[in-house]
Amino acid sequence: KIRNLESLIEILKYCFPPGSSLKMLEGMPLLVTNDGMLRVFQSETPVYASRYCTLFNKSGDLFLHDKIRQEVFDKAELEDDDQPLKKFSVEALAQCLPRMLSENYSNNEELYWKKYSADMCSDIWVRDLWTLVSSELECKRHVQEDDEEYKIRLAVSNSRIEPLWKWCLLPVRKTKENYLYKVSRAEEIVDTRNIPHEFHNLRDLVSKLQIPQLDHLVLSANSTGVADFVRNFTASFDKPCLILTAVYKVYTENSDVPDLLLNETQLFL
Repeated sequence: KIRNLESLIEILKYCFPPGSSLKMLEGMPLLVTNDGMLRVFQSETPVYASRYCTLFNKSGDLFLHDKIRQEVFDKAELEDDDQPLKKFSVEALAQCLPRMLSENYSNNEELYWKKYSADMCSDIWVRDLWTLVSSELECKRHVQEDDEEYKIRLAVSNSRIEPLWKWCLLPVRKTKENYLYKVSRAEEIVDTRNIPHEFHNLRDLVSKLQIPQLDHLVLSANSTGVADFVRNFTASFDKPCLILTAVYKVYTENSDVPDLLLNETQLFL
């Protein structure tokens, strides 16, 4: 364990002045990971330099100590592969999740969720995770039908988010309860925020049919940017075909839907 972090930071500042290449650190026994252990900078076994290291308190050995990142390497170029520090990506996030979450989060289609609990997967943890993903993919606003360039970027984001598909990470509300849905089921979730008032019957029908609704309050505690990003992958008023698909899925698969509600659904469809 490192005992005097401040002294080591001063040494690193001397060895790594602004604008230097990370490759010059190769072989130096001055690497402190976020678990407090002193290691060697090696390009063969690089560690992540990310402000989101606190998301993964069980994987401190994989991350540069955050205080060192802030004071020494905050502006370092992390794009090259052949260097001892690397950028934390969505792919890396997916690789870390088995260390953090039990198999229940990948073996089930949905999980009942106590979002305010003190365990690993709290509402704050889920929000920070999607903040990381949105900042990595840099695709935060919803689809505009006439924006072809954005549609291309969104398609790229959809493909890059695939490593997370098998994990229950999407916060939803259903039957007034909280759940986490698999990311691969995003199109079954409806974001009702932007449904106009004159379409209140649609909003009511989504609730009556117990269609899962995106829990934007979890994602938007600090700003709406993260919720807007996640909405790119869910059903919303901007993508009416997906809302129709979600309604039809419940209509055809749920044998418990009351006859009166079936009639209402038929009229809507």
